[in-house]
Amino acid sequence: MKNDLDGQIRELIDRGAPPVSPQEVTGRYAPARRTAGRHRRLITVAAGVATAGCAAGLAIAFASPGAPPRPAAQAGSAGKAPTFLTAAMVRHVASASSSALESSGREQISYRSVKNGTVTSAGLDTVTYSGSNWNYAVSITKPLTVSGTIRAVDGHVYLQVVSETGWLPQSDSSTTPEFPEAATLLRLLSPAASFQDAGTDVINGQRLTHLHATQLSGLPRVTTLVRYANLSVQQAPESAGTLTGLDVWADSAGVVHQMKILLQGISGQTTVTVTFTDIGQPQSITVPPAR
Repeated sequence: MKNDLDGQIRELIDRGAPPVSPQEVTGRYAPARRTAGRHRRLITVAAGVATAGCAAGLAIAFASPGAPPRPAAQAGSAGKAPTFLTAAMVRHVASASSSALESSGREQISYRSVKNGTVTSAGLDTVTYSGSNWNYAVSITKPLTVSGTIRAVDGHVYLQVVSETGWLPQSDSSTTPEFPEAATLLRLLSPAASFQDAGTDVINGQRLTHLHATQLSGLPRVTTLVRYANLSVQQAPESAGTLTGLDVWADSAGVVHQMKILLQGISGQTTVTVTFTDIGQPQSITVPPAR
């Protein structure tokens, strides 16, 4: 009998400056060596990201090719025309982020859905990943219910329900993640989104450049992401969930540290905030102890 990870999760609910090259980014974040056999979907970027045609990197301000640096345009500033990123800039951010985030790190996925003024679902999930191994800790606060953890190690899947003791091997489960991986989220970094320079914000003590997407139609659908917009129902149509907002925060090297995504689905209007930490740092994900 097929037993996918999405079903397991639902069971838990039921149970109560100059451009920076990818090589420089790799050196800065020192990502761990990828585990053999890892098949991640990486965003495809155009060649020559760091050529002279690419504008200055993200360093609090953006600069057009051949122009001196200028202060970042603040969103909503009176009398100031919005500044849009060139396609080369967006591709630079996608490439730098892929180089830094593809190998190892942590994701915190905070979500909250509101329908007709009522919170229908909310929670904070934590993902730790290293190569093909990952640990997905599900913490549901609305409706308040049992939470748990799903872990994949060396091709094997394990499930732990917090209210119970020990880990349960899931021999018939796929190791394909049911959470939005960094690599799939970065597919949203497309020139088609017409990203606008929205100034800077300090997040987790670091000043980051805020990019706001002004065009959402045509962006790829990330099924593991839109699932968060439908958690209030047992079975949602595969087409349920529409992207309605996208904001990205990146450092001076062009590496994304946070994404805020708005979705319209069966659960109502859902806000998903994904924060990337421990970028490129080795993570220990081991076979859990026997029950």
